[in-house]
Amino acid sequence: MHTRKVSLVLTSCQRFDLLKPTLESIKRYNNFPFAQVIIIEDSDNEDVRKVVSEAGFPDAQVIVNGTQIGQMASIDKAYNKVT
Repeated sequence: MHTRKVSLVLTSCQRFDLLKPTLESIKRYNNFPFAQVIIIEDSDNEDVRKVVSEAGFPDAQVIVNGTQIGQMASIDKAYNKVT
């Protein structure tokens, strides 16, 4: 395992059927410790919090946009949270 920490930023837009297995795969195969995990949901669907937690990231920072702002704006918003 590597010692260098990385930040994971992932966008979502109500495709929880894909988000959960994606996160589970990252959890299983990633070799770097995470400094941060930031998931941004481009909708008002708060269910994303449960999906992220169930996929093994209970401490992830989950941002729910409330209204759709688009993927590029969501990426910018999430990247602003990276330390």
